[in-house]
Amino acid sequence: FTMGVVLILPIITCTVLLLIHLKKATGTALLFVLIVHAGLAVSVNLSSAMGERDERVIAKLTDKNSHHQNFIDSRLIDNELVASHEEEAGIFMIINYVFLLISIGLYGGKLSTIKKIAILFMQSLLIYFAYNVATSGGKLVYLHGAAKAFINLKFGIQ
Repeated sequence: FTMGVVLILPIITCTVLLLIHLKKATGTALLFVLIVHAGLAVSVNLSSAMGERDERVIAKLTDKNSHHQNFIDSRLIDNELVASHEEEAGIFMIINYVFLLISIGLYGGKLSTIKKIAILFMQSLLIYFAYNVATSGGKLVYLHGAAKAFINLKFGIQ
């Protein structure tokens, strides 16, 4: 969902800016863009919370006193890969918030061509950071079997 919003945000912004330019909409239409961008921030927070929850489950299951310990030692995903994914997600979250705040500031007053380009550039740059998060998460799931390991650990499948 998050990646979909990231990809569609610049398209929505271009559409709204074009409608304003053609005098088919007023500047208040930009409020819709800000709402979508704020929705992206909510989505990122929810994704982060789910990742933290999953990390706590794994931590409990990997406890030295856990009866799953022998299975886990041979099947767990490299902590460096998880840390890399968390780092990418953290960078994306911070940049998204910064860009949202900058966009709010840029929408104030007259919306010059430079402001429009800056907003579109920031939104397009978000795609790069979201791609990095998605790639590192995809590697965990598809190349290293993180989802399978997590499900097996959670439900006691050995």
